[in-house]
Amino acid sequence: MPLHDHAAAGSAPPRAASASTIAKANRASGSDHGTSRGAAMIALARGDAPTRERDLERVLVHPSTPDRYRHLAALLLGHVNSRLASKILVDALDTADPRLRGTIARGLGRLGDERAFSALADVSRVMNGVPLAQVRFAQRLIAHRVGLEFSTDDPDPEFIPFAPDEAEGVPFVPATRTEANECLRSLALDPFGIELSERGYEMRCGRARLMLLLDRALGEIPDAQLLFRRRWLAGVVACKSDAGAYSVMLLLLTTPAGNDRGCTIAAWQPTGARSLVGDGWSDDAGLRFELRGIARCAGFAAHFSGRLDGRGIDMHRALSGVLLHQVRQLGRDGSRPAPRANDP
Repeated sequence: MPLHDHAAAGSAPPRAASASTIAKANRASGSDHGTSRGAAMIALARGDAPTRERDLERVLVHPSTPDRYRHLAALLLGHVNSRLASKILVDALDTADPRLRGTIARGLGRLGDERAFSALADVSRVMNGVPLAQVRFAQRLIAHRVGLEFSTDDPDPEFIPFAPDEAEGVPFVPATRTEANECLRSLALDPFGIELSERGYEMRCGRARLMLLLDRALGEIPDAQLLFRRRWLAGVVACKSDAGAYSVMLLLLTTPAGNDRGCTIAAWQPTGARSLVGDGWSDDAGLRFELRGIARCAGFAAHFSGRLDGRGIDMHRALSGVLLHQVRQLGRDGSRPAPRANDP
């Protein structure tokens, strides 16, 4: 959802985090005793105290703060949906600690503020390794959120071999309004800079309960031509926990194919790992898609294909040929063979 002006910028410069800051967080959580510092910071970020951004900033920028709390403050500011939170994180990119800079980038990627894009580009020139990958992923999320050009250098994916003859139907069906709203309430604490549609698509796979929610700007039934003209953070796939709360499992990023007739689709984990890559196109039956799983990221789901229309998502899934080979071996002799890279 769009950033809001929760608090005014330009207040006094940050000072060291004090006992009163943590006490304030304890009070926000409803407990004056027995609350750890980390839990108190989480409670502060989820509350509505008018100074919560500045309180978290004090933890983030003061060098005497233990590293784990500085990293937590950066992540929590990424969950506070305000322009002030974004400004604080951009200013904090000046830190000399590359690991902390990478965590700050993760927070900025969640907020999706276009003004952070150039600041991330500047710091990326002096970074490498994992922190650089975090900065680049944050840039990617912002570029897709607001439709910016973004030069990618993704390596060619190593796809999981699959057995096409073993594909099975796994339809997403329109979720009830109650279930979709329950998912939206959970994801309000897990923002990625877009406003999600109230129309969800639900799939049950064994014990797992998944929910697809698309960017509201695309419409309840996505306008294919919008997807084919600019980059989009088109939606999320969320998974419901045993406790009943949803969390984001995959982010769906689309890029125009260049001919106004299709787009590439990539499903990314929030950590910045690609899980699925493929294409989308339209025909008389709706918006069609085909996605393939990437080795080491997608588990045993190796291939998805189907279409999205007003009735839901008609989808087929094929599992990894390696997995099917192992299952059949277990059924025959109870052994557990080592996987072979070229299994059919």
